[in-house]
Amino acid sequence: MTINQNQKRLIIVVDGNAMLVQYWPTIISEYLEKIVRNFCDNSQEQENNTVHEVGLVIYTANKSKNTHGSDHIKFLDWTKDMETFLGTLPFFELTGDGSEIMVS
Repeated sequence: MTINQNQKRLIIVVDGNAMLVQYWPTIISEYLEKIVRNFCDNSQEQENNTVHEVGLVIYTANKSKNTHGSDHIKFLDWTKDMETFLGTLPFFELTGDGSEIMVS
């Protein structure tokens, strides 16, 4: 897919470690929501014709399960609907046991 000059994309990558479950609502409200809203609002202010899209990747590593590669990754595909994107975040399950570290 080709991205034109009036298209801005934000990808958010989250560690899906289960130890973060108790903090997930705070992470959403205090960080992710503010980042996404700021990104979308600033894009609209800078250029009226700007199309903004956001996406999410959650990486969950589990030593105890026989899963490999893409089994550790959950996607929330690109969307232009900020409210739907933010509304789906609380429903993601953080199930990783922290057994692997992904370096990028």
